[in-house]
Amino acid sequence: MLLIDWKHEGFQGGFEPRLVGAFPLSDVPLIVFGGISDSSQMAELLQMKNVSAVAVGNFLNYREHTIQKLKEELAAMPLRPPVYESTYLANV
Repeated sequence: MLLIDWKHEGFQGGFEPRLVGAFPLSDVPLIVFGGISDSSQMAELLQMKNVSAVAVGNFLNYREHTIQKLKEELAAMPLRPPVYESTYLANV
């Protein structure tokens, strides 16, 4: 499910983490979007149990080498390991 903080979209550091906690279905994986602009904010969101991914939009366009810098910063942070559950192979 894509969870968009539309009130803070376009504002640096604007995503409101309380939206994740307020989402009524705790077992639904979320992709969060809107106002996400730095690696510490991304790491905080990725530590939340039901957040599977963060989506970053226009922020990536305004600094040189932004994607590479974010990858380097996130690689150094202690993030939870990804958990992949698939029933596809079990049914083959």
